[in-house]
Amino acid sequence: MARRPRLYLPDCPLHITQRGNNRDACFRDDSDYKTYLYLMREAVALYVVLIYAAISMPLNTLNYAALIYPKMNLSI
Repeated sequence: MARRPRLYLPDCPLHITQRGNNRDACFRDDSDYKTYLYLMREAVALYVVLIYAAISMPLNTLNYAALIYPKMNLSI
């Protein structure tokens, strides 16, 4: 069964989090983390979003949380 489309409200921020599977670490070493940051920068430029606040905690439970303002409907 297909999932329902996300509610998109223009000019309304989204809160995004990322966790490791089964509370595992998201990154095995520093190069994984640096690659992740590089890909995030690329995605921000490609999808035209503004990140107003971000916190990065490379521990195992919560890795990344961002308050973003998308300029279009995103499927995240």
